[in-house]
Amino acid sequence: MTTSIQLFSKDLELKTLETVLLPITETSIKIHDLIVDDGMYLIRVWHSNLNTLVDFSKSKSYQLINFDDDKNFTGASYATTNAKGNFILQTQSKWILIIPLEKRLDQDVMSSISNFEIHIHEDQKAAVLQKLKEEFPITPYTSVGRLSTTLWRMKAEQQLNLPISWRVGSAISVTSGKRASEMQQDEWNAFFEDLCDTLKQNYPSKYESLFPLA
Repeated sequence: MTTSIQLFSKDLELKTLETVLLPITETSIKIHDLIVDDGMYLIRVWHSNLNTLVDFSKSKSYQLINFDDDKNFTGASYATTNAKGNFILQTQSKWILIIPLEKRLDQDVMSSISNFEIHIHEDQKAAVLQKLKEEFPITPYTSVGRLSTTLWRMKAEQQLNLPISWRVGSAISVTSGKRASEMQQDEWNAFFEDLCDTLKQNYPSKYESLFPLA
């Protein structure tokens, strides 16, 4: 899925990059099997485990820019490899921007990055919604199942910065009678927080499994 990301220094935009979004649910990934061209890739780690193993064996060399779950910059490094050697790193990052070494960002940009925002292109709407449907199915059978899976889906939509109208509409506000996909941004944010509070109060163990760092 092709996306644009904006790198920021505090509230100032530093740079806009065109990337390919790679949503990952496994705890171990092989870059050589995922990346097929010389473009920039944004890996989104969806699993809730603390660590992810990233295998750069047989791949080219890359600049790695790491961000936490909230898209805040946490550091950068290089994966300098050769075709025959093995190179595996362990990371706690939930977003990893992978840039071919020859296209690496210069030091002035790197020293100023604070966070980023993501924008999914309109022509990628069907692909990203299908991916979310596959990775975050909503369970209708029990109260806790429906609430927790709805929240997990809404969190993914929020982090991908999807337009409200693209987001799942199965959750309905008792107060306004609106579906989540019909709300304004402020309404959606407040509704999401209310649902999180409900899960945390009624099913604390489930809340902690879905939001381990919250």
